[in-house]
Amino acid sequence: MNFSEFKNLVLEKAKEFNLTKEHLIRLRTELFHAKVYYDDIGDLYEDLHTKPIKTEACLIPLLFGLTKKCNLNENIELIQTRPGSSGGI
Repeated sequence: MNFSEFKNLVLEKAKEFNLTKEHLIRLRTELFHAKVYYDDIGDLYEDLHTKPIKTEACLIPLLFGLTKKCNLNENIELIQTRPGSSGGI
């Protein structure tokens, strides 16, 4: 799945939830980082469904039913995708 397909799927799933303004802001941030993930690492959709999810800070796994809640007070942990990169995912 490419990023465009992933983004469309996430936005369709988001319509099924009654998201607050804070959730929509978090979703926008997560989609930005998802784009970086797709550009630098690979298929985030596949990785979400095959690798363990270690945090409840992210909204996208909740939309796919992979976690039970999203804790907006928890910071999203970012990692460097390349040496010298800034922004991370």
